[in-house]
Amino acid sequence: MGQVRWQRWMGSAELDGRFAHGSLVLDLHGGLGLGWLVASGAGFSENLSISTFSPATTAGVRLSWWVTRRFAAWLDLGGLYFVRGQTVYSQPSGRAREIPQLLGLASIGLAVGRVETGR
Repeated sequence: MGQVRWQRWMGSAELDGRFAHGSLVLDLHGGLGLGWLVASGAGFSENLSISTFSPATTAGVRLSWWVTRRFAAWLDLGGLYFVRGQTVYSQPSGRAREIPQLLGLASIGLAVGRVETGR
């Protein structure tokens, strides 16, 4: 029995809405994602691979806590929905598996900013 390995290389363009209260900042973001899906077989009598365009929509929420004027810690929860369903097939059995269309992401990070200057 073989396996299908897949990966998506993604890029996105998003719009962002920001709400601030003191040292806390809430960002709502969403947009369009453009990806490239690569799937390849491993362990079959004949291993094939394919790549294809993978469009998506993105949405998320990020909470930042500005510890100082130049340093923040943040938590981001987001997701991608791939608008086109994609299926891989095993031959000769004809078994089919769907590649997930919904992807959730959770990330934490640190941000370094610059002090804004008045004009």
